[in-house]
Amino acid sequence: MTRQLRHHDRIHRRSGSLLTECVLALGVIMVAVVLLAQLMMTAAIQRRLAEQKRLALEEVANRLERAALLPWSRLTADEIESAPLGAPVQRALQEPKLIATVTDEQAGPVAARRIDVQLAWHNAAGMAVEPVTLSAWRFAAQEETP
Repeated sequence: MTRQLRHHDRIHRRSGSLLTECVLALGVIMVAVVLLAQLMMTAAIQRRLAEQKRLALEEVANRLERAALLPWSRLTADEIESAPLGAPVQRALQEPKLIATVTDEQAGPVAARRIDVQLAWHNAAGMAVEPVTLSAWRFAAQEETP
């Protein structure tokens, strides 16, 4: 009889432990799922920011290349800013703004101009993102010198 009581006591002590283990396992899985979702959301935001920066850098580099091909007399900030932004940049960036500056510099006997092109935009929250800026120098050919 005592043997049956011991067996019965053991069963009563173990009853419900499987349910407790299942609830704890479910809790651990839920925490892991939440952390994974946050990680995936952060990765998506970073990927989008990297893509925006890449598009902005391409646009600014293209503007500098076009500026390098302009005749010396037409190399002005207005001329660089006059072309509309590319369609991918307009789709991907919120409120993109291109700013170009052309500065005359004396580099010895040869006339030179420094060209700075900057593209600024806002993120999804409406805050300004660090702009992309590239600079180049253009030297006048002997026949182009004013």
